[in-house]
Amino acid sequence: MWNYRKLTKRPELHIEKGIVTQEDPLSVAMGHLRLNDLIKGIKDKDFKRWIYGQFEKYPADLYYKVEQVYQEYAELDYSYFVEEKESGVQINATHLLAPARLGWCLLTMPISKTWLSHQIILKCSSEHGQTQPLMSFHGDNDENFNAIAKWLIINHYHDEKIDRVETKIAWLKNCIGKREVWISQEFEERFRELATDEQKNATGLVSTAFTRSMIFPIKADNRLIKSCRGKGNEATYELRDIGKGIRIYFQCYNDILLLGGIHTKAEGVGDEQSADINHATLVCKNRIGQ
Repeated sequence: MWNYRKLTKRPELHIEKGIVTQEDPLSVAMGHLRLNDLIKGIKDKDFKRWIYGQFEKYPADLYYKVEQVYQEYAELDYSYFVEEKESGVQINATHLLAPARLGWCLLTMPISKTWLSHQIILKCSSEHGQTQPLMSFHGDNDENFNAIAKWLIINHYHDEKIDRVETKIAWLKNCIGKREVWISQEFEERFRELATDEQKNATGLVSTAFTRSMIFPIKADNRLIKSCRGKGNEATYELRDIGKGIRIYFQCYNDILLLGGIHTKAEGVGDEQSADINHATLVCKNRIGQ
């Protein structure tokens, strides 16, 4: 739930408030316990209050057309199951058909490798039925955060290829897992002015550096990431694509990646590049000091 809370705090993902359940937390079973028992054990009172506030949409059919989905399949006598990865055992999952059909995301406790996935596949007992995918958020790792964030962004903007500039900015802010990306106003304005391929390249640079574990902590290899020179710029680094000329000036503060400026190689050389770096440093310092 702590990781789910992190996800809900990201405005670019447009997550609808509330977790849908068929029963109230007092009745929802979690293994040999009830969900309410687990919530009561949380010591942080504010966090506990927030969790209770999430479980207000029950029963599900009062809010969404859940029963309609099941009625469509009732006459066909189909059942759905999830196949256990290691043993091949078929776990009855017909109750997950409605969330899958309605395009929801499952909030999962990763109690086994079967559920430790970005997407759960519901298989049909009949060859005439269709396989149903269901996204699953367990928040156990950065890869899961990225998968769910991208899925939410694509669905909101109806842009599967992430071609629109709004989609790219939303993805840029959510492409490094659990950690936060802060983008300065100057960065966003300049990003919007870049050509389409330059925008994609910039987003790819950030994602690549994070995937290679070069951001937290920063690892300057003088190719992808280079330390910026000059008094006062000791904490500023340049993320760059030498071939295509994109330069991103950034800092890291705690678990936040601060993107202070973005330029192309043609725009800044010599004194002009130094000015760009100095400005990016100032922008990042001001954000840290807030």
